[in-house]
Amino acid sequence: MHVRQQIRNAVTEKIKTIGPLKNSTYESRVYELNANKDLPAALIFTEGEVIEQATKQNRPGIQRRMIQTAVYVFAKADNLLENSLDALCEQVENIILKDDTFSGLAERTYLEDTSLLIGSDPNAPTGACRMSFITIILTQYGASEVPIQKPGGIFNG
Repeated sequence: MHVRQQIRNAVTEKIKTIGPLKNSTYESRVYELNANKDLPAALIFTEGEVIEQATKQNRPGIQRRMIQTAVYVFAKADNLLENSLDALCEQVENIILKDDTFSGLAERTYLEDTSLLIGSDPNAPTGACRMSFITIILTQYGASEVPIQKPGGIFNG
């Protein structure tokens, strides 16, 4: 499987260990959430990827991939919405950055930015926070499914 999918899977598995999100974390940007039964919830998907040559040769070699993974955390809107979202985001950030290499799959991962979104449906008031993580991973040119790493899961960078 492509390294983008490997990263999405790793992010999803980590977030599923967070109590309130355990049964409501989905690897999809199109999952239709039910505000009355699915919240709090998290949606995880890849927003983009920048690829550059990591070798100085003119021939194909090692590629450095910067994969942007979005994590949207949703909560029911009330007077404590921002506090609820901040608490969920804190848990997401901590669990992902605690092992920012995903056990050696990547070189590192960092939080790029966050943004708060408030829903406008009065029948199902919700809010969300979008967190954007960048994961840096190396692959051999023409082998996008195989991360370059040393035996034992330690990144070869």
